[in-house]
Amino acid sequence: MSAPSILVRVVSYRDPELLRTVASAWEQADRPERIRFAIVQQFGPETAEQLEPLRGDPRVRVFRTEWSSTRGLGWARRMTDRMRTDEAFALQVDAHTRFAPGWDTALIDQWESLDDPRAVLSCYPGAFTPLDEQRVELREAGPHLIVPAGTDQYGLPRQDGGPAASAGTPGLLVSGGFQFSAGALCSELEQVRDVMIADEYVQALRLFTHGWNVRAPGSVPLFHLYRGDRPIDAHGFARDFASTPGTAAAAERLIARSLAAARAIILGDGAGALGAVRSREEFAERLGGLSADSLDYS
Repeated sequence: MSAPSILVRVVSYRDPELLRTVASAWEQADRPERIRFAIVQQFGPETAEQLEPLRGDPRVRVFRTEWSSTRGLGWARRMTDRMRTDEAFALQVDAHTRFAPGWDTALIDQWESLDDPRAVLSCYPGAFTPLDEQRVELREAGPHLIVPAGTDQYGLPRQDGGPAASAGTPGLLVSGGFQFSAGALCSELEQVRDVMIADEYVQALRLFTHGWNVRAPGSVPLFHLYRGDRPIDAHGFARDFASTPGTAAAAERLIARSLAAARAIILGDGAGALGAVRSREEFAERLGGLSADSLDYS
């Protein structure tokens, strides 16, 4: 009997870690043959050929575009949603991720133990620091909830890691770098094309109103390269798009569109984005009292 498959969904923006992320997922999996990838690669000249070693691998689906032609994070993540075929599970990670040994078995076991087909395991991954081309230092994170953390420069919600939580503790907010669920989530709730600012909050609100249940995992078998550990000259959307008048104008349009879409959804006016299972008012009420013992989906 074949093992249930996992679609690992990755959006990469000129990220030199992408191939190492894929390699780590396969190397550390108990059953690498069940790990498939949906990758949107927004490449520059320095990363254009990085996926050549994967050419022809049936476990990998790739959509490629030059960095200056990207239409933003939401567009790219929605593309990975649409790459899903029949995978039983889906895992969203960032392109700079490392995996703990047996991560695939651990996540499936944790998810199945909840006996909830609409559970979404999420919190912030641990951290890793590159030591050289081959070695990294891993720093584990314990399971926790994600909590509100004020607003950003645009007045949109921010979030941060919150209190430690036991396996299965109900939460609300999600991490863009760690969301594990049934594969059906990809087709039922495609991510919003235009949202790239406050995308995690928008995703959490949509999950809640469509009847999906965010839960703390029992362990955190993922590691993320956080901003403080990245090279100071690393490529990024803001810096790259500011480099020419044409790309700067394109960035302004993408940001304006993202802000309008996010605000409309948060205010309940985003056409069809929210579900009818639970309301955004209930989401806001529960979010205001978020703690390790204050949420109950029963």
